[in-house]
Amino acid sequence: MIAAPAAVNEGASFTATVQCDGVDNVYGFQLGTSSSGAASTIATSYTPGSFVTSAGSDYLETNNTLNAYVVSRRAPAVAASGDFTLGSVNFTASGGLSADGSAVLSLNTLLLGDMSGAPITPAILGNTRIPVLDLRTLNLTVSSDGSVQQVRNVTASANTETRGPQTGAGTSLTLNFADAINTSTPTLTVDMTSHLMCSGSITLPSSVSSRTVQLKAGDVVLNGADVSARINLYDAVTIGLAYGTAGTGEEDVNGDGTVNIFDLIHVGRNYGSVTGACP
Repeated sequence: MIAAPAAVNEGASFTATVQCDGVDNVYGFQLGTSSSGAASTIATSYTPGSFVTSAGSDYLETNNTLNAYVVSRRAPAVAASGDFTLGSVNFTASGGLSADGSAVLSLNTLLLGDMSGAPITPAILGNTRIPVLDLRTLNLTVSSDGSVQQVRNVTASANTETRGPQTGAGTSLTLNFADAINTSTPTLTVDMTSHLMCSGSITLPSSVSSRTVQLKAGDVVLNGADVSARINLYDAVTIGLAYGTAGTGEEDVNGDGTVNIFDLIHVGRNYGSVTGACP
């Protein structure tokens, strides 16, 4: 039989192991495997199984390839019996899927022989089908809700995948999660300098989705007195203390290089806003 993972993500490497259960007096074998469907049709490497490793150095091989592996034990090794593995083949699932697919692993050849050179006829299980999961692509545009010269340190996380920080001229930029998200309902967290972050579960309706998240400008400071992410008096005071300078933190809300009335306007416009779910 072929033992393989219950499912793999597109583009992922996986290992399939050919094993014999309850087979006695095996002294040599010839093995050939193949795959079809949403996986590479050519294996990437082969690892000998316990039939070889338990024999120590007492085995013989022919000029083996990934499609035809031939091994015999040699004296003083005895025949293998019971449960043992013949070898493992490493595959890589195809990438660029537009929907979930599957990889079908097949035993093209399985010949077993006993110590006298006579064939052993094993009970061979059918092909092994492995679901190959389509990873979602999210093209995420992050924008400011106000007039800014640049968006700075834009960062987004979808489950365990993170993109950024990135800085770009203008009021928005796009972060790409190409074939990276393993669920249609990831948890998205988005943040950038001088803006309120957002977080929450989103739904990706198709294999490739585009989404725009707009963040509110004016979140300048988060300190002991301002214990939650909100736009309030502390942000205004911080801008006032840095007025006329380039600022040392996030006081320059619009990113034009100077802390002035244009930065304070963002605080006043969004005064009282708090962190919430991504729109």
